[in-house]
Amino acid sequence: MTESVKGMAETKRGMDLISERNREVNRWIEIAEADSRHQSVMMKESIQSLEPVIDTVHATLKSVDDTLGLMQRQREQINRLGQISGSLSQTSFELRKSLSVSLEADMPKLNEESRAAIRELLLDLAADPNIRSLEQESHGAILRKALNKGMYEMEAIWSNRADGSFICSFPEAGLMNAKGREWWQKAMAGELYFSAVYISAITKKFCFTVSCPILDCDGSQAGVLGADFRV
Repeated sequence: MTESVKGMAETKRGMDLISERNREVNRWIEIAEADSRHQSVMMKESIQSLEPVIDTVHATLKSVDDTLGLMQRQREQINRLGQISGSLSQTSFELRKSLSVSLEADMPKLNEESRAAIRELLLDLAADPNIRSLEQESHGAILRKALNKGMYEMEAIWSNRADGSFICSFPEAGLMNAKGREWWQKAMAGELYFSAVYISAITKKFCFTVSCPILDCDGSQAGVLGADFRV
């Protein structure tokens, strides 16, 4: 009888242990289910938060495609503009060439005596110590005075440094640097330069340009003195 009671007690303890283990398993299952639900919610929220990002990426890709398309069209337009520019340059060259031929007939109006006088005027100005100093204030006073005299139909006068920049110009120069101009290049090479007749950008009438070098105290090229004269 005692053994039977003892066996039943052991059986009860075993069943109690199994019951406890079942409860523990159930708790873990509940925790796992809660974690799973939480994970599902977080996954859903993550997907929802990623949707705007995905939309933005798609919009960005579309913008990139659109930009590339615009760049391609722009390149094509630039190429066409280059072709047009080349054509216009050629036409302009031919027009200037044709015009210069017709204008050369006007050059005899400037006789050799006038040429010599203009040459002497410019060389005398360039030899002035105040001009050779390349001091801007002195240049301004001297060049303005020469222009105001209106000698030989002078319509513009200016001076440049050896780097092509302007020291002084009356009227104000329409460019920043003269290095690309033939009158500057010829004068910096030591020549006294007379251009062909052309249409003045100032008066829209026939004119020509004269330029000569400005020498420093050592006789080196220090700059350029130039002027425009009406024909």
